[in-house]
Amino acid sequence: MRDKEITWSVHPARRDKRKLVFSLVSFVITLGLLYLAGGVFWMLFGALVLFIALYPFYVKTEYVADAFGITIRRPLYKKTRKWQEFRRIKEYTNGILLSPYLKNTFLENFRGEFLLVDPEEKERVLKGLTELFNEYRSEIKGIKGTN
Repeated sequence: MRDKEITWSVHPARRDKRKLVFSLVSFVITLGLLYLAGGVFWMLFGALVLFIALYPFYVKTEYVADAFGITIRRPLYKKTRKWQEFRRIKEYTNGILLSPYLKNTFLENFRGEFLLVDPEEKERVLKGLTELFNEYRSEIKGIKGTN
């Protein structure tokens, strides 16, 4: 099972048109208010800040999980995290959290990795991630003999 790989992609803006329309209308209104209140500089600065904040919503995110960890790819962005950084998998309504803690803590949202998953693919992805994670954990137990 060393060569097993799970891939999926998510594009929130394409999945939910109402949220897309709401975000674009809010974007335009905010930029208009910034222009009226502060001029072109503040409008452009606000556009940059809003775009960076909403970037994961507007672009497609691809996930690849294999025996070594998980890779998250977006345009101009790539992040790889190894299984050794995580200790627990937690399921949520709209995704899966890979947590570095064994128990619930407020820090896991900041130090963990939240993976968006479409509802249709959630069961397949959760099962595959759990298998890969448990395989990694069993290899560690065999090497170290503890934990």
